Amino acid sequence: MSDDSPPNASMDDSSNAVEVIWARSGDAPNLQAFLADHPHWLPSELLAALLVDQQFRSRTPLPWSTEDYLALVPSLAADNDLTLDLIYGECRWRSREGNPPNLEELAGRFPRLRLRLERQLEIASWFEEAGGSDAQPEDDNRGDEDSSAEDDAATIRFGDYDLLEEIAHGGMGVVYRARHRKLQRIVALKLIRPERMMRAADRRRFKNETQIIARLDHPNIIPILHVGQVDGVHFFTMPMIRGRDLNLRRTEYLDEVRRAARLVWSVASAIHYSHQHNVLHRDLKPSNVLVDEACEPFVIDFGLATSRLTEVSDLTLSDEFLGTPAYAAPELLQEDSDPPTVAADVYGLGAILYVLISGQPPFSGRNSLEVWNKIRDSEPQRPRTLNARVDPDLEAICLKALEKNPASRYASAAALVEDLYRYLAREPVVARPVG
Repeated sequence: MSDDSPPNASMDDSSNAVEVIWARSGDAPNLQAFLADHPHWLPSELLAALLVDQQFRSRTPLPWSTEDYLALVPSLAADNDLTLDLIYGECRWRSREGNPPNLEELAGRFPRLRLRLERQLEIASWFEEAGGSDAQPEDDNRGDEDSSAEDDAATIRFGDYDLLEEIAHGGMGVVYRARHRKLQRIVALKLIRPERMMRAADRRRFKNETQIIARLDHPNIIPILHVGQVDGVHFFTMPMIRGRDLNLRRTEYLDEVRRAARLVWSVASAIHYSHQHNVLHRDLKPSNVLVDEACEPFVIDFGLATSRLTEVSDLTLSDEFLGTPAYAAPELLQEDSDPPTVAADVYGLGAILYVLISGQPPFSGRNSLEVWNKIRDSEPQRPRTLNARVDPDLEAICLKALEKNPASRYASAAALVEDLYRYLAREPVVARPVG
């Protein structure tokens, strides 16, 4: 992923919108007027838009400072975390230009953040030395196990590992293709993004993900191989899978909807296994399913998972939703709703199936608020109207998993697995009883 990658998957709408206006204009747009046209964006969406604009504008003769952006959106200045993200973005482009800011300069501009800036600059400096700032992986190279002379030339030592290249990063973590020096084994090594490492909630969430995955042993869930820390930077390693996530492959199944059903059957089986071990994923979406060269799916990213099926994890209580709204169950978007249950993951599985057989998410919009309103008030378009190859039984299975009322969905991931099995065996399905 490039520097321009949005810091959180739930902010794709706003960041993509800014990328579009830059691509169309080829010059610095009127950002104030653009933001005025999106008055309902959440703080996280505003930040995502500003970070993308910051990356584009930094390559012009008149880049903006962090203060310029805070003056444009004063509400962000009251949030130290969001301000730090903007400062970190400025540090990255100035470092690229050979003019990195030092602590005294930044502390003079933001005195209340001095202690956090000091630690963040230390971490950022370590990441720059580790080659993490400008890595540009191929979209389809999330699991390349081949090593070459170029690997050796770009190798950076990280404890017992050599970091070879950055292969992915999301809202909180960075994943590197790495090589264990003694074992000469290629692995995927995940650690917290530098600008997030100072946030206690993100550190707890990272630890939570490690503990949850460590106790799951299923062929379609990527396991943890090693957990450790180097110079205070916590990490864990996983097997390297050569493949691409479903978000990059979602149009490949439009002509073979039964193959899509078979893939979701495997994913749902893995999620049922996690439910049996008291784990809710809560962030099921195409980009969190990795498919290898043998077309076998693997569930990844348990960063928002909770280890209790009857309580909301305190790791994800915040003023804003942390997942991706387009694939979130309606109850996850309601502040006063009951704690999520397995039904939330059933909805996520239905949303993944919907994407694979229709080519688009169940709901979309210009921003998260518009998506939330559609999830609450509208029904998804029937997949058969988007893809004539979808038969009535598969459409019925998909829409039953996407019911707004949790009680109307499949009672469990296992029930969805069973109905998909009936469909694949060409037997009558529960979602569409024989008339």
